[in-house]
Amino acid sequence: MDSACVRARWRCVDSERVRSRTHIDARAATSVARMRIRECREEDVPLLDRHMPPPGEGLDHAPRFARHCEGISTFLVAWHGERPVGSCEIRWGGCEAPEVTAVHPGCPEVSGLGVWPGTLRRQGVGEGLIEAAEQLAVRRARESIGVGVTKNNPHAEALYKRLGYRPLTPYLDCWSYEDSRGVAHRVADACLFLVKGLAGVRGERGGEPGGAVPSLSGRSRRSAGC
Repeated sequence: MDSACVRARWRCVDSERVRSRTHIDARAATSVARMRIRECREEDVPLLDRHMPPPGEGLDHAPRFARHCEGISTFLVAWHGERPVGSCEIRWGGCEAPEVTAVHPGCPEVSGLGVWPGTLRRQGVGEGLIEAAEQLAVRRARESIGVGVTKNNPHAEALYKRLGYRPLTPYLDCWSYEDSRGVAHRVADACLFLVKGLAGVRGERGGEPGGAVPSLSGRSRRSAGC
Protein backbone atom coordinates (compact mmCIF):
# COMPACT_ATOMS: atom_id res chain seq x y z
CA MET A 1 0.00 0.00 0.00
CA ASP A 2 1.43 3.36 -1.02
CA SER A 3 1.95 6.61 0.84
CA ALA A 4 -1.29 8.15 -0.48
CA CYS A 5 -3.31 5.44 1.24
CA VAL A 6 -1.23 6.09 4.33
CA ARG A 7 -1.93 9.81 4.33
CA ALA A 8 -5.64 9.28 3.70
CA ARG A 9 -5.93 7.02 6.71
CA TRP A 10 -4.30 9.55 9.02
CA ARG A 11 -7.40 11.74 8.86
CA CYS A 12 -8.80 10.19 12.05
CA VAL A 13 -5.70 11.27 14.00
CA ASP A 14 -5.78 14.56 15.89
CA SER A 15 -3.36 16.60 13.77
CA GLU A 16 -2.44 19.04 16.53
CA ARG A 17 -1.57 16.17 18.88
CA VAL A 18 0.49 14.52 16.16
CA ARG A 19 2.42 17.69 15.35
CA SER A 20 3.19 18.31 19.00
CA ARG A 21 4.79 14.90 19.42
CA THR A 22 6.71 14.85 16.13
CA HIS A 23 8.90 17.90 16.58
CA ILE A 24 12.29 17.25 15.03
CA ASP A 25 15.48 19.27 14.83
CA ALA A 26 15.65 21.22 11.56
CA ARG A 27 19.00 19.68 10.72
CA ALA A 28 17.39 16.25 10.64
CA ALA A 29 14.95 17.42 7.99
CA THR A 30 17.72 18.21 5.53
CA SER A 31 19.92 15.14 5.91
CA VAL A 32 19.47 11.39 6.37
CA ALA A 33 23.19 10.66 6.46
CA ARG A 34 22.76 8.93 9.81
CA MET A 35 19.74 6.91 8.74
CA ARG A 36 19.75 3.22 9.56
CA ILE A 37 17.16 0.56 8.86
CA ARG A 38 16.56 -2.55 10.93
CA GLU A 39 13.82 -4.92 11.99
CA CYS A 40 11.50 -3.69 14.72
CA ARG A 41 12.21 -4.74 18.31
CA GLU A 42 9.76 -4.95 21.19
CA GLU A 43 11.23 -1.88 22.86
CA ASP A 44 10.73 0.11 19.64
CA VAL A 45 6.93 -0.07 19.74
CA PRO A 46 6.45 2.62 22.45
CA LEU A 47 8.84 4.91 20.55
CA LEU A 48 6.86 4.39 17.35
CA ASP A 49 3.63 5.17 19.20
CA ARG A 50 5.21 8.34 20.58
CA HIS A 51 6.85 9.70 17.44
CA MET A 52 4.91 8.28 14.47
CA PRO A 53 1.16 8.06 13.85
CA PRO A 54 0.09 4.59 12.68
CA PRO A 55 0.07 4.41 8.86
CA GLY A 56 -3.60 3.51 8.68
CA GLU A 57 -6.61 1.88 10.26
CA GLY A 58 -5.72 -1.68 11.25
CA LEU A 59 -2.03 -0.85 10.93
CA ASP A 60 -1.25 0.13 14.51
CA HIS A 61 2.34 -0.53 15.50
CA ALA A 62 1.63 -3.24 18.10
CA PRO A 63 -0.35 -5.52 15.73
CA ARG A 64 2.29 -5.07 13.04
CA PHE A 65 4.98 -6.08 15.53
CA ALA A 66 2.87 -9.07 16.59
CA ARG A 67 2.69 -10.24 12.96
CA HIS A 68 6.44 -9.72 12.75
CA CYS A 69 6.97 -11.97 15.78
CA GLU A 70 4.71 -14.64 14.28
CA GLY A 71 6.75 -14.64 11.08
CA ILE A 72 3.77 -13.54 8.98
CA SER A 73 5.58 -10.36 8.05
CA THR A 74 8.78 -8.41 8.63
CA PHE A 75 8.38 -5.00 10.25
CA LEU A 76 11.16 -2.61 9.20
CA VAL A 77 11.87 0.73 10.88
CA ALA A 78 14.09 3.55 9.60
CA TRP A 79 15.91 5.58 12.25
CA HIS A 80 17.50 9.01 12.26
CA GLY A 81 19.63 9.01 15.37
CA GLU A 82 17.37 7.69 18.13
CA ARG A 83 14.12 8.72 16.45
CA PRO A 84 12.03 6.51 14.15
CA VAL A 85 11.33 8.33 10.88
CA GLY A 86 9.79 5.67 8.66
CA SER A 87 8.48 2.14 8.55
CA CYS A 88 7.03 -0.52 6.32
CA GLU A 89 5.81 -4.08 6.62
CA ILE A 90 6.69 -6.89 4.24
CA ARG A 91 3.67 -9.18 4.00
CA TRP A 92 5.22 -12.50 3.04
CA GLY A 93 1.84 -13.98 2.14
CA GLY A 94 1.28 -11.21 -0.39
CA CYS A 95 -1.54 -8.78 -1.07
CA GLU A 96 -4.89 -10.03 0.20
CA ALA A 97 -6.93 -8.59 -2.67
CA PRO A 98 -8.32 -11.53 -4.70
CA GLU A 99 -7.57 -9.72 -7.96
CA VAL A 100 -3.88 -9.72 -7.02
CA THR A 101 -3.57 -13.20 -5.48
CA ALA A 102 -5.11 -14.72 -8.61
CA VAL A 103 -2.34 -13.27 -10.78
CA HIS A 104 0.61 -13.05 -8.35
CA PRO A 105 0.25 -15.88 -5.83
CA GLY A 106 2.99 -15.82 -3.21
CA CYS A 107 4.41 -12.45 -4.27
CA PRO A 108 5.34 -10.59 -1.06
CA GLU A 109 3.96 -7.09 -0.66
CA VAL A 110 5.54 -3.95 0.79
CA SER A 111 2.68 -2.59 2.90
CA GLY A 112 2.07 0.48 5.03
CA LEU A 113 5.09 2.42 3.83
CA GLY A 114 5.21 5.70 5.73
CA VAL A 115 7.70 8.49 6.43
CA TRP A 116 7.22 10.92 9.32
CA PRO A 117 7.44 13.86 9.76
CA GLY A 118 6.58 15.17 6.32
CA THR A 119 9.75 17.25 6.16
CA LEU A 120 11.72 14.02 5.69
CA ARG A 121 9.78 12.91 2.63
CA ARG A 122 11.73 12.98 -0.63
CA GLN A 123 14.94 12.58 1.38
CA GLY A 124 15.43 8.88 0.53
CA VAL A 125 13.85 7.32 3.63
CA GLY A 126 11.08 5.59 1.69
CA GLU A 127 13.49 4.47 -1.03
CA GLY A 128 15.80 3.01 1.61
CA LEU A 129 12.94 1.03 3.16
CA ILE A 130 11.94 -0.34 -0.24
CA GLU A 131 15.51 -1.41 -1.01
CA ALA A 132 15.79 -3.07 2.40
CA ALA A 133 12.57 -4.98 1.72
CA GLU A 134 13.92 -6.12 -1.64
CA GLN A 135 17.13 -7.41 -0.05
CA LEU A 136 15.18 -9.41 2.53
CA ALA A 137 13.03 -10.90 -0.23
CA VAL A 138 16.17 -11.96 -2.10
CA ARG A 139 17.48 -13.63 1.07
CA ARG A 140 14.28 -15.67 1.13
CA ALA A 141 14.79 -16.67 -2.49
CA ARG A 142 11.73 -14.77 -3.68
CA GLU A 143 11.71 -13.97 -7.37
CA SER A 144 9.64 -10.80 -7.16
CA ILE A 145 8.12 -8.28 -4.76
CA GLY A 146 5.14 -5.97 -5.14
CA VAL A 147 3.55 -2.80 -3.82
CA GLY A 148 0.10 -1.28 -4.14
CA VAL A 149 -0.41 2.35 -5.13
CA THR A 150 -3.64 4.32 -5.39
CA LYS A 151 -4.45 5.43 -8.91
CA ASN A 152 -4.62 9.09 -7.86
CA ASN A 153 -1.02 9.16 -6.63
CA PRO A 154 1.17 9.65 -9.71
CA HIS A 155 4.20 10.79 -7.65
CA ALA A 156 4.41 7.49 -5.75
CA GLU A 157 3.81 5.52 -8.93
CA ALA A 158 6.63 7.42 -10.63
CA LEU A 159 8.99 6.57 -7.76
CA TYR A 160 8.17 2.87 -7.90
CA LYS A 161 8.58 2.83 -11.68
CA ARG A 162 11.97 4.50 -11.33
CA LEU A 163 12.97 1.75 -8.89
CA GLY A 164 12.02 -0.92 -11.42
CA TYR A 165 8.40 -1.67 -10.49
CA ARG A 166 5.90 -2.21 -13.30
CA PRO A 167 2.13 -1.71 -13.02
CA LEU A 168 0.39 -5.00 -13.66
CA THR A 169 -2.89 -5.53 -11.82
CA PRO A 170 -5.72 -3.12 -10.89
CA TYR A 171 -7.59 -3.93 -7.68
CA LEU A 172 -9.75 -2.47 -4.92
CA ASP A 173 -8.17 -1.95 -1.52
CA CYS A 174 -11.15 -2.43 0.78
CA TRP A 175 -10.84 -1.32 4.38
CA SER A 176 -12.90 0.11 7.20
CA TYR A 177 -12.46 2.47 10.12
CA GLU A 178 -14.42 3.77 13.09
CA ASP A 179 -14.71 7.52 13.59
CA SER A 180 -14.65 9.43 16.88
CA ARG A 181 -18.41 8.90 17.29
CA GLY A 182 -18.06 5.15 16.97
CA VAL A 183 -19.58 5.03 13.50
CA ALA A 184 -18.05 2.42 11.20
CA HIS A 185 -17.14 3.39 7.64
CA ARG A 186 -16.17 1.16 4.73
CA VAL A 187 -13.85 2.45 2.00
CA ALA A 188 -12.73 1.01 -1.32
CA ASP A 189 -9.66 2.63 -2.93
CA ALA A 190 -8.91 1.99 -6.60
CA CYS A 191 -5.30 0.77 -6.66
CA LEU A 192 -2.69 -0.66 -8.97
CA PHE A 193 -0.37 -3.48 -7.94
CA LEU A 194 3.19 -2.98 -9.20
CA VAL A 195 5.71 -5.81 -9.31
CA LYS A 196 9.50 -5.89 -9.58
CA GLY A 197 11.57 -8.91 -10.54
CA LEU A 198 14.48 -9.46 -8.14
CA ALA A 199 16.91 -11.25 -10.45
CA GLY A 200 19.30 -8.29 -10.45
CA VAL A 201 18.94 -7.32 -6.78
CA ARG A 202 21.84 -8.19 -4.52
CA GLY A 203 20.72 -9.59 -1.17
CA GLU A 204 23.13 -9.30 1.72
CA ARG A 205 23.70 -12.59 3.47
CA GLY A 206 23.68 -12.72 7.22
CA GLY A 207 23.12 -9.44 9.01
CA GLU A 208 24.02 -7.25 11.90
CA PRO A 209 22.84 -7.86 15.45
CA GLY A 210 19.25 -6.76 15.92
CA GLY A 211 18.23 -7.40 12.33
CA ALA A 212 19.99 -4.45 10.70
CA VAL A 213 20.31 -4.40 6.94
CA PRO A 214 24.07 -3.83 6.61
CA SER A 215 24.19 -2.31 3.15
CA LEU A 216 21.63 0.37 4.06
CA SER A 217 22.47 1.21 7.65
CA GLY A 218 24.06 4.64 7.90
CA ARG A 219 23.91 5.50 4.19
CA SER A 220 22.52 8.73 2.85
CA ARG A 221 19.91 8.77 0.09
CA ARG A 222 18.09 11.51 -1.73
CA SER A 223 15.30 10.83 -4.20
CA ALA A 224 12.31 12.42 -5.81
CA GLY A 225 9.94 10.06 -4.05
CA CYS A 226 9.25 9.16 -0.44
